[in-house]
Amino acid sequence: MQALPSTKTSHTFEKFTTKNGARISRIPLEAFPGFWTYAYLVIADDHRVLIDTGSGFGDCNEHLLEGFDRVRTDEGPSAAIVNLTQFWRRSNVFF
Repeated sequence: MQALPSTKTSHTFEKFTTKNGARISRIPLEAFPGFWTYAYLVIADDHRVLIDTGSGFGDCNEHLLEGFDRVRTDEGPSAAIVNLTQFWRRSNVFF
């Protein structure tokens, strides 16, 4: 499995906080060989929402799991996949 990129590349894990306190984690995923996209985990109050644009191809799922591990480091166990309250997936879309 290819490791998630470090902060020295353009495809990085990053965290944001909105002015209302919602926390957003941007998780890089290699959707297809050489094509990177992001999944977003939004934590607001009791809501845990995953917005996933991955493909399930190659290491994409492993990148998502590694991203959740990073989020749990700061957020604790409430950020686990099993605690999601909503899941939005936008994949397998053909142009």
